[in-house]
Amino acid sequence: MLKKPPSDYARGFHTKAFEWKGIYILANDAVPDEAVYRAAEIVFNAIAGAGKYVSAIVDAGGRFAIIPEGTKITKLPDYSDLGASWDIYRGLGAVLGRPTSSSGEENLLNYPTDPYGGSESIALHEWAHAIDNLGVSTVDKGLMDAFAAAYDNAKRAGLWKNTYADDTLDEYFAELSQAYFNDNPEREGADGIHNEINTRTELAKYDPKAYAILKKIYGEGKWSPGDFFGEAGADVLKGTSGDNLIFGNSGNDRIYAGAGADYVLGGTGNDTISGAAGKDKLMGEAGNDRISGGGGADSLHGGSGADVFVFASIRDSTTSASGRDTIADFNRAQKDKIDLKAIDANTKSAGDQAFTFIGTDSFHKKAGELRYEKKSGDTFIYADVNGDGKADFSILLDTSVSLKVTDFVL
Repeated sequence: MLKKPPSDYARGFHTKAFEWKGIYILANDAVPDEAVYRAAEIVFNAIAGAGKYVSAIVDAGGRFAIIPEGTKITKLPDYSDLGASWDIYRGLGAVLGRPTSSSGEENLLNYPTDPYGGSESIALHEWAHAIDNLGVSTVDKGLMDAFAAAYDNAKRAGLWKNTYADDTLDEYFAELSQAYFNDNPEREGADGIHNEINTRTELAKYDPKAYAILKKIYGEGKWSPGDFFGEAGADVLKGTSGDNLIFGNSGNDRIYAGAGADYVLGGTGNDTISGAAGKDKLMGEAGNDRISGGGGADSLHGGSGADVFVFASIRDSTTSASGRDTIADFNRAQKDKIDLKAIDANTKSAGDQAFTFIGTDSFHKKAGELRYEKKSGDTFIYADVNGDGKADFSILLDTSVSLKVTDFVL
């Protein structure tokens, strides 16, 4: 879901953006939308387990910009004050006072023109600098002091000799971050840039002090660039315990969000999207999608097509706002449905009973009643499963609609 960036970010160059958590992925119209989404998949999943640093990154103005293929880096307003000597670079890392990380379109989309041959994610490398300089170094100086000590120890031991990680503390952080996310290319030995250590497992054994600190920063979520970006066809994508950003792309995908506050975009196709614990934003987009929020106060968006919003338990959407789901775009004209058939409507009787829809009537202290009420332009759905005349389950529709029994699967 792209939008126009703020004017102080656009600066006459960037014309579109993806935003989440206050962090913007920036590009201009020369860049395909797919590159923006692929950059977002990298930026936000790299910080999925590093939530304590996000506010500091946002406060510093942290952002990510895509360099169009064939465009010099100093053409971006973020770097326009740099000299022509900087034009050899196809990505830069953020620092305080210059908070934009970047990489080239050709690396994000694996073009033949990518100078790195598609062997590694420059976006991840340069964004790691933002995590370091804008986030961790600001919030947790003690941890960065420990990381600096690990760097000194590694240099004395010659662990990263003849590699980029040996050059500076900043590059040590960025290069090892790539290894932590299984991103660096495979080498038989040190070649001036990389060596044979390119996975999380190898890093843990080879440089355990640095690994232990990166584990504290990033968490233990298993993700590598591209893992949560579906390709053409029917993909199965599973989130981790962090706040993941997952793109289904084309095809009939099955997407399982993890335990964090996830953001899922199904893309085209008839997708099945399932949330878990956490405040998820689940968007079906084009196609006839099935969307289930799971626990937490989720925001459910069907998009175009005949979508089904599925609730399997009264715990999926509570009467409290802190646990109540919102269906943002329920549309009867598109044949959207709200599926409650998995919920036992009468907990006082054996078996699994269906709800009885009573429209806008008040509850009659009969278990299994389902009603709705319009309030301030919204519509609230309530269900009583124990017959006490009080709602045990509720859903908020972000529109005013006169519901019918045919809007439900009971």
